[in-house]
Amino acid sequence: HRDLHSFPTRRSSDLRCLLAFALVLVPVTAQDLPARLDDILFRLDGTEGVRTWDLAQDLRDEARTDSIRSVPHLVEAAQDVQPAVQLVIARTLLELDAPHDSSEILLGLIDGPMAEDALSMLSDRAFHRVDEVGDALHRFLSEPHAAPLRVAAARSLYKVAGDIRTRTQARGTLIESLDSDDPEVRALGALALAEISDFDPARPVLRTLTADPGALGQLARAYLETDEKIDY
Repeated sequence: HRDLHSFPTRRSSDLRCLLAFALVLVPVTAQDLPARLDDILFRLDGTEGVRTWDLAQDLRDEARTDSIRSVPHLVEAAQDVQPAVQLVIARTLLELDAPHDSSEILLGLIDGPMAEDALSMLSDRAFHRVDEVGDALHRFLSEPHAAPLRVAAARSLYKVAGDIRTRTQARGTLIESLDSDDPEVRALGALALAEISDFDPARPVLRTLTADPGALGQLARAYLETDEKIDY
């Protein structure tokens, strides 16, 4: 008789213990998130190639577990890491649907050693909603910069610009690059034009690039195939 009455008591006690454990576990796990993000950022410093890609994927996956907490932490962390790691953070923030925060990091890099990468990343259509990006790219093109950087800036400006006039100016910069004495600049300009399906001015350079046995040649051939399908 005593055992029958005590059974519900023991069961209730067990349930209370489980609930208490759960309440303790959740905050601890949440508190570990910044540490896990920082650990990945630490390991990213100095990496290259596939290793950087793998860690960038880890950072994205970890940050997605709680984007509300991750975004401000990554924004703050970006102030104390190397430019290459800042690029990874900016990409992660973009994937967390935080283009404004991402753009602030990228715009801070366009005058440094990672300028070309940052300018290229700013071509993402998500930055169409960020007026500061278009304004900054427009100012960048009005200043003297190396030709590859101008091509990267024009490519991005064309994609994020909100008005036809600005896009026309960006296209003009890309077309100018086709007359460069530098074959790399001509290639960059032609590929950028092909990317926006502006094949007519880019076609001669693309045909020249098909002789390249590497990635450039492969990309040029792929664009020319697309061009033929459109014409057909």
